[in-house]
Amino acid sequence: MTYIGELGSQRACLAFCDYLKVKNLTFRVDERHDSGLITYTIYAPEQDAQEVELAFNNFISNPNREEYLNASWQLAEPAQSSANQSLGLSNIWSSVGFFTRLIAGLCILIFVLSYLGWYREVFFALKFDWLWTEPYRLITPAIMHLSAIHLLFNLAWWWYLGGRIEKTLGYQTLIQVFLISALASNVLQVLLVNDQFAGLSGVNYALAGFVWVCGTVHKSTRLYLPNNLFVFLIVWMLVGFVDVLLIPMANWAHLGGLLAGMLLGLLLVKRSVKTV
Repeated sequence: MTYIGELGSQRACLAFCDYLKVKNLTFRVDERHDSGLITYTIYAPEQDAQEVELAFNNFISNPNREEYLNASWQLAEPAQSSANQSLGLSNIWSSVGFFTRLIAGLCILIFVLSYLGWYREVFFALKFDWLWTEPYRLITPAIMHLSAIHLLFNLAWWWYLGGRIEKTLGYQTLIQVFLISALASNVLQVLLVNDQFAGLSGVNYALAGFVWVCGTVHKSTRLYLPNNLFVFLIVWMLVGFVDVLLIPMANWAHLGGLLAGMLLGLLLVKRSVKTV
């Protein structure tokens, strides 16, 4: 196979590959992870290499040409009816990676076990503790939830933000953000309040801070959080500190997660994650 070139955007890579498929050209794409970023390297067999290389150079010079968009539409048309029948559930499932699904699945499983009558057993097995023989307890409060609404609200944010991080920067980056932010948010909440808390909220605030830094500091066009949404999350956190809500909130876990996520956004993302 002949090396053709590299693309740093999954969206751009998909558009170019759709164009090659419409032209009946043979190619191969290798996905490579480097410093928290994903690069898509394109190869072609010798008989198609010259034509694929010409197409690649044309795409790089003007990726917004109508023929590339039309190619994607042509390939999408046969699948439209089945997509409509599935109500887009397959797209929702495929929009995230395995680690996003894993944590969501664990949260659901733990909640179901609690709901079926094992609440005390689950809570006291996973609640925060400094036991050096059970270090997982520093993290596990993040995957416990106290109500269905609590669970659904947190999973929606986790799926949206965590899924985007995993798809853009890879599962290794999401694992790092999850573990470090869960540890930071849980420890801060315990030190300043108590260990009677649970939920993914601290991690979700970390994801929000991480994504906001990627868009604001690193100028990413693939990984960003609109300022109005970020401000809403900050205001919601501040409302929790004022203590005017009827529900208890792990406010220090939220703040600890937010600060950890913003710091990780500065440290883990070494280069810009702009699209082509």
